[in-house]
Amino acid sequence: MKKSRASLFVIHTPFQRLIVHHMVRSMPEFCESDNYLVLDMDTAGFKIENELWKKVIPLEPPVGRYRLGWGGDCRHACRIVTDLLKEYESGSLFITDVLWPLGNALYGLMRKRSDRRYLLCNFPDGFGNLFIKHPSLKRKVRNFIKVCVGMVGGLPYYTLRGDIAGIEDSDKVYSLLPSAMPDTIEAEIVGIPKLQTSESNVVPQSALFLGQPYDYVMSDEDYHDLATRAADYAAGLGYENLFYKAHHFAKSDIEKDIFADRGFEILDDSRPIEEVFLARQMLCVLSYNSSALVNLKILMGDQVRCISTFNALATSFTVEGREAYDEILRVFQLCDIEMVD
Repeated sequence: MKKSRASLFVIHTPFQRLIVHHMVRSMPEFCESDNYLVLDMDTAGFKIENELWKKVIPLEPPVGRYRLGWGGDCRHACRIVTDLLKEYESGSLFITDVLWPLGNALYGLMRKRSDRRYLLCNFPDGFGNLFIKHPSLKRKVRNFIKVCVGMVGGLPYYTLRGDIAGIEDSDKVYSLLPSAMPDTIEAEIVGIPKLQTSESNVVPQSALFLGQPYDYVMSDEDYHDLATRAADYAAGLGYENLFYKAHHFAKSDIEKDIFADRGFEILDDSRPIEEVFLARQMLCVLSYNSSALVNLKILMGDQVRCISTFNALATSFTVEGREAYDEILRVFQLCDIEMVD
């Protein structure tokens, strides 16, 4: 006999770990299901609240980013997830990034499903989950290449039927900022309760810059120029205590070294900044267009000053370009985030 209902969360970043623990802990609907956590990541140094989960399933090895020869691992991970879901009369599969290899493969399998007892659900990760953005021509060409590689035994890849976050193809969308979702979305929009801060522990006269991995899309020279402009601006604001936190996906130390040279203390903390802020808060947070700016504004409101620096320049190097800038600007305006270009 099949069991009643399951909720399966597939995660691959520290912030996703934070948000799914918060969802299961704070939302009554998850008291009525068996909850599973699938880890497509190395969790060394991260706390997993095992008591919240029916089972925690670490993928060994994690599928991770696109790598030649990893198609078999991705297909094996898909079978683990789908076989578990089929044990239940109904269930929900939670995916946050349908460009991520495993997320995309599961998205493609769910697209083929005829049984509507199993729902595809989207949950927060970054800007891709705050607005509708359709693939650019460059993105479509890249996706086509990935599809071809998958057809000859590489990592399986499915073209996107809607937006690049998979929101338009989801049955339910869980969001920290439901007001950012356009009225055209047919999926059910579910608001996530706000994270609750602990007793205030504010670092006086403090500013923190959150790095972003634009070194993947820029030359070293362009990336150096962007980081230099951002560091000089942040240092010139007049805050006495300056901090810098690198992005966990950054592939170089170019940005970190520039900020260190200007007297910024490097925060060597693998936790997402939203988790750090639950106990230790800065007065001002800067980045190019990190979704953490939005998350912190939702979390803390006027208690924190959030500034987006050189967003137009940074996004000009991405495959989405100007259209991405316009959508990011709309979300920033909803949250009262300052803009400097």
